[in-house]
Amino acid sequence: MLSSKPVLTEAAVAEIVAASWRQAIELGDAVTVVVVGDAAAPRALLRMDGADLLTVGFALGKARLAATNAMPTRRWRGLASTDPYLAATVPIALDRLLGGAVLFAGGYPVQVGGVTIGGIGVSGGSEAADDDIARAGLASSGEAEQFTTADAP
Repeated sequence: MLSSKPVLTEAAVAEIVAASWRQAIELGDAVTVVVVGDAAAPRALLRMDGADLLTVGFALGKARLAATNAMPTRRWRGLASTDPYLAATVPIALDRLLGGAVLFAGGYPVQVGGVTIGGIGVSGGSEAADDDIARAGLASSGEAEQFTTADAP
């Protein structure tokens, strides 16, 4: 028997990107927002006017890491900062496994009922701003589980 699971629809993706964009405008930051599906393949990418080209890779890396590991990227940074071995090896391993992974804040899994169906990554502002913008995108979906800054070390 086949199981069924929630999926990240194009309407949900569009709303996540739009809500993130609105939050970035409110904060005055030019960012890139990337939403990926459960296989970490991009579903949407918005690079705002004025956002540096490097933000594309950073946002994609954050989204992929969050989607494939089901936890905010800021948690990875906290884990790596407490163990020198992890700090030296985790970024290299994740880069090789995911084709780019970023341990800065601003990446969150999109989860419904404990099932990860995608991820969002934001880059271009401060870490705190990227994190706020990503959480605003998640908040646009009433079904997605929400995270707070207290959810990470």
